[in-house]
Amino acid sequence: GLAAVDDYGPGVAGLARLNREVTYQYFVNSMWKKITSPEQRGSVAPGLVYQEIMSYLKGSAEAIASPMGHLSLSAYLTLGRKRAPNFSEEVRGKLVWPIFERYERLKRQEWRYDLLDLVGHIYREMAASSYSGTPIHALYRDEVQDFTQGELLLDIAVAADPNTLFYCGDTAQTIARGIGFRFTDICTLFFE
Repeated sequence: GLAAVDDYGPGVAGLARLNREVTYQYFVNSMWKKITSPEQRGSVAPGLVYQEIMSYLKGSAEAIASPMGHLSLSAYLTLGRKRAPNFSEEVRGKLVWPIFERYERLKRQEWRYDLLDLVGHIYREMAASSYSGTPIHALYRDEVQDFTQGELLLDIAVAADPNTLFYCGDTAQTIARGIGFRFTDICTLFFE
């Protein structure tokens, strides 16, 4: 399981064991009706909200590096339509953000985690103490369009030289649920 701090609930010495992952199927089948009203369900598809959470609210490079593990509301609202094309700024603030807050609350109540909680935890730990494992001299990743910025940021963090990373993929094909991918985002990761 993933060790987490007090805000995930009571535990031994303030730690809880989160050992149940929230997958796309679990999000849709078990959480969606609990975190949305009938009006919200009628106006937005669960897949688009899941993508918004995984790719932007929690999966963007800024979110992964944040101590909170997600974007703040103000940072989320400033994402442009080019970068996060699913919703307008108004819909993000009035519809998606409240659903996201209820998702996070329910996830903690159920002692669950999602992939981006894990990725963020690993990234922030490595940022605090740097990577000291076996040097990675070359890394080849296919189907790069199926990964979030946060996951790709881990590649950069463990690579001895980020110039030895080789990414390839197909912009017309995304297999992973909840991923909003643009190849230009990879360029941004390397420049920053």
